[in-house]
Amino acid sequence: MVTQNINEVIKLINSSLDEGAKIISVDGETGAGKSSLTDSFKSNFKIEIISFENYYKRQTGLYLDVFYYDKLKEKIKGVFDSSKIAILDGICMDQILNSISFIPDFKVYVKKLDSFKEWYFERYLDENKTTDEIILNENEENNG
Repeated sequence: MVTQNINEVIKLINSSLDEGAKIISVDGETGAGKSSLTDSFKSNFKIEIISFENYYKRQTGLYLDVFYYDKLKEKIKGVFDSSKIAILDGICMDQILNSISFIPDFKVYVKKLDSFKEWYFERYLDENKTTDEIILNENEENNG
């Protein structure tokens, strides 16, 4: 399902919780709104938010190469064993969870939208356009 309504996403997550989900992943680009979404569950004492921000060495290399996989696995297992629900917030979710042999019960992918309600990076990552074409298109859209 694709939606731009955060309340619909929250409703879907709550529905998955009602159906017994124990691990929910919230993935997406940096700045897309993952933490804003997961923050809406902070008041639920049965849920523990686990941010991937706390599991890598900052500014020391490529993200996946400097990630504390064992610490994250231990944390998720601890939450799972305590009968709490883990909501995971981070980037590269599938690669990291595959590396530590966890499969989320429910996945959410948050995309950053621009002022035109288009995926933020879609316009800029068009392999069929030159840089000049992208800039020209951007200028035309902004001017009218």
